[in-house]
Formats: sequence, structure tokens, C-alpha cells
Amino acid sequence: MRLIGVDLGGTKIQTALIEGDATDRSQPVPDEIGVGSTVAGWTIVAEDRTATPASEGVQATAEAVAGTIKSVGTESVEAVGIGFPGLVDHNAGVILRAPNLAGFDGGEKFAERVSNLVGLPVFLDNDVNVAVVAEHQIGAGENVPNLLGVWMGTGVGGGLILDGKLRRGPHGYAGEIGFLVVKWGGRKYGPLDGSLEAYAGRGSLGDHLKTESGEYMGDIQDIMAEKGKTTLTSSVFYKAYEKGDKSVVRLIDRAAQAIGIGIASLTNALDLERVVLGGGMGERFAPIIMGQVERVMKSHMMLPDLAPKIVAASLGDYSGALGAALTAKELLGASPSS
Repeated sequence: MRLIGVDLGGTKIQTALIEGDATDRSQPVPDEIGVGSTVAGWTIVAEDRTATPASEGVQATAEAVAGTIKSVGTESVEAVGIGFPGLVDHNAGVILRAPNLAGFDGGEKFAERVSNLVGLPVFLDNDVNVAVVAEHQIGAGENVPNLLGVWMGTGVGGGLILDGKLRRGPHGYAGEIGFLVVKWGGRKYGPLDGSLEAYAGRGSLGDHLKTESGEYMGDIQDIMAEKGKTTLTSSVFYKAYEKGDKSVVRLIDRAAQAIGIGIASLTNALDLERVVLGGGMGERFAPIIMGQVERVMKSHMMLPDLAPKIVAASLGDYSGALGAALTAKELLGASPSS
């Protein structure tokens, strides 16, 4: 079976063509994943990456996604899955809300739009949902029945596995930990003041590193120039942290505290067994902040002795694309026309 998964992010689009027959959890996850790697019975045959259109709108984004799909090859492909950074109706393939992508006003039939461009069935789900599906089925989740994924990127996303199944909820936004309020009357960002996303999302953190003229303070501006970057990426942020930029170090410390509080709140309500930290920022900072996140989490838990295990995502930046492909397989099987 050949499937294509698309991880559509705020700054980049990553697309992978995978091939396999069934998930084999007995296979260990390779230390490094790339084209030619086999993960739990699924082989990554090809991949393509491109920048997400910054402000051109829905059609330009659909065309960019379609371009990566065609680049990896569509021969014998049965379905395409797209992990989208926002609130979606996965049954209808419709975007309901996209806070971190310009030009998406809601109500767009994005799956249908891409399908018309590539001539394949296309399925849509939230980007963190699909990444958590991948980690649960073939990655760090190890098929744990009750699991939370916390994805730090442009924003902060979440995905929930409850009783072994992805929990989307009646309106599609179950597990969105980024909108959990972690400080009453706290930092202003997005629709809610004091939200976890305001304290741990790269977009919000970047805003707090800007001068009145719009340039970044400290080492950030120089690192961006050295790397030829026009946007604040996770790699730039991490480099500034490594250099000891005091503002960046302080923000990451607060982010760890906020994440710990958020995880504790959901665990108190849902009795979780494991938490997976991922996303662009999570991949880089998980080893640094994990201990602090765990300490803060336990200090805010009703039963700290029953705290969930916190682990880093094991599929790296492939979790989104692999999860999107696996979700397409699931939704294709559930489609009335399949």
C-alpha cells in the first residue's frame, strides 16, 4: 500500500511517500529517519519540502501542497493525508479555523481543492492529531492507551489518545492544550489571555523579542542574518539559547513552567499515562526542559505519585507526515466510497 502524508506547518510543508502492508510494532524506531528508512513496517520512499506561502492565501497554499505531492510521485498511491495547523472538520475536509496561516478565513474545502489538483483522494485532520497518531502507533507512544501529545511550534498544539483511540471531540478540538489558561490575566496573545500558547509558542515568544521598530533583540537578529532566515525558526531560537541570550533563556524557562502547569491540569482531569513532547521547538528543547516540566507538573498534580511519564517524540520531524499518511489510511477505510 502506498500513501502520501503532508505536514503543513506555519513555515514549511513536508511531504512523504510511504509504502507498507501493515504496522509492525516489533521493529525499533531507527536512530535517524529519512528516505529509505523503515519505521514499524512502513518505508519512506521519497520526500519533498518547501516553504509555506507566507501571505498568498488558500489557493497558493493548496498549489504548494500539490507541488510537493507530485514531486514525491503519485503512481499507485491510494490516498493523501494532510495535517493542517488549525481546527478542521475531518469528515468534510474543511478548514474551520487557521490562526497561524494567513488568508484562511474558515469554511474552505481544502481537501477537495488539493484533490482536484493531484487527482487523488485527500483527507484532512489537525496537524498535531496526526503527529500524535504516528507517535502512538509507531513511535514514542508505544501503543499506550491514554496519551497526550504537546507540540511546540509556531503555536502550541495538542492531541489526545484516550482508551487507545484518537479523541477528536464533537467539534474537532479535543486536546488543544495550547488554549488552556495557565495564568489568569496573563500574557496577551491570540484569542485568550494567559494561555499556554502565549507562553510557549514560537510566534508569541518571537513577539516578545522584538523592538518597537520590529527587529529582534539580542542575538536573534544576527543569527537570522547568518543563516539567511527571514522568519524566526526553531533552529534560530535554539541557536540563541545555546549562545546564552538572556532573554531567550528566560522565555524558555517560563515556557517549561507553563507546559508543566498545562500538563498537570489535563492529567488531573483525564488521568493520563504518558506525555509526548514534539514539534519544531519541542524537538530541540525537550532534552533541556523535560526535567523542569516534570517537576512543575508534579507540583501541580492532585496525585503526583501517579504522574504520567514524559518523553520526547521519537519520529522527529517525520511524525507529522507519517501520521498524516496513517490517518489517510484510516479515513480511506471509513469512507463510504472506499
